[in-house]
Amino acid sequence: MLSAATKPQTKILISLGATVVLVGVMVGLIIWPTRNRMKELHVAINEQRVELDKIYQQGKSLKIALQQYQQVKPKISILSSVYVKPGGELDIITAMENIADQQNVQQEIKTSASPDQNTKTLPLQLQTTGSFNNIVSYLTALEAMDYYLNTTTLRISLASSNLGQNLDGNSKISALLITNAFYQP
Repeated sequence: MLSAATKPQTKILISLGATVVLVGVMVGLIIWPTRNRMKELHVAINEQRVELDKIYQQGKSLKIALQQYQQVKPKISILSSVYVKPGGELDIITAMENIADQQNVQQEIKTSASPDQNTKTLPLQLQTTGSFNNIVSYLTALEAMDYYLNTTTLRISLASSNLGQNLDGNSKISALLITNAFYQP
């Protein structure tokens, strides 16, 4: 008779058991650590992808900023010319006087003795008298000046010599402008 170890069923069960143990050892020693390592690599790759995307976006932003700078670069000299240069207060006042003369407007300019150093502004008060048409032309010419002016107040009223009279385009009016010119930052 056949012993229990030599029975074909027993041999199959032993072979099957040995195979299960061998597969378990392979899973435990080879496949499981490899799977964990693959998860770690997947996480690392995703982190690098996110980091590279950030770097790409920064590079893209830098490229856009550089293009915008190249577009603005020729205009820098224009921008710096709209500011009053330190000590150049007489230049802007002379330009305003010339505009008033060209537009047949009488003008009185008042400015503070010292400009505001905190905001780098030169406060100006312009009292003008002339016909309505001339005042409008004067204001248009002031706006077209090379200097940047920020007008905070504009008051237009009848000149004291015209009170009670019928008005036409040549009637005298007065305009008060309170404005600021800016020093180059």
